[in-house]
Amino acid sequence: MRPETRVAAALLAGALLTACGGGGDEVTRVEGDGWHGVLLATEPMPLRDGTAAESSLPEASDVERFEEVLPPTAEFPGASGPESIAVDEGYQRQYTLLTGEDGRRELLVNGICDEWWQSEWERDWSHAVASDFGTCVWQASMDLATDRITSLEFSGIG
Repeated sequence: MRPETRVAAALLAGALLTACGGGGDEVTRVEGDGWHGVLLATEPMPLRDGTAAESSLPEASDVERFEEVLPPTAEFPGASGPESIAVDEGYQRQYTLLTGEDGRRELLVNGICDEWWQSEWERDWSHAVASDFGTCVWQASMDLATDRITSLEFSGIG
């Protein structure tokens, strides 16, 4: 099955479960070539510029667009000097869509290395990004109007 077909099937299944009263406990998993994660709606959060925004589940096409433009590596400013870290594989992702009061849409993504992934993060937005986990946790945002990644940051300096 092609990656976009798996994503679309997962989104459809999640929508059907929610429509049938099966939401809440259901997890919408997505995967593609070298990436995997979950779609989440969170409490309202601000956009990167501080504008109030509501959170909802992103569309499959939003997730696919993000994964297409995510660079395979990013520079991490480690204590012993910068190092290039592969961010395109080996991380579970959490995806949420933020929609501002003015209609602006941003995709917010947490990447948490596979070996640190905790099952509760399949249902709850991870606040691990506030801790210093070095290269094991990153957060990115993408402006969906421009398909541009506006930030890609690691949780702390290792």
